[in-house]
Amino acid sequence: MTTAVEPLITSAGYKYGTIEATSYFTSCAAASNKFVPIYNQEARDFEWMGQKPYLTGADAPHGKWTFWIKKLQDSGRKD
Repeated sequence: MTTAVEPLITSAGYKYGTIEATSYFTSCAAASNKFVPIYNQEARDFEWMGQKPYLTGADAPHGKWTFWIKKLQDSGRKD
């Protein structure tokens, strides 16, 4: 899906693509498509409405949320 969507968002003018991976498999797909991880959080550390831990049922290698980003095109500026 990432491979199919990337040309569409690039042609629409977006400079970056992002993926919020909530599973190990999605993180593997992001990495194989040259996205870079910029933030990780263990699911067991996630709080919702003051309740912690909220999500504890995921065994390794699952249980980590990762935010990925990929630069799709240059801005065209000469900085």
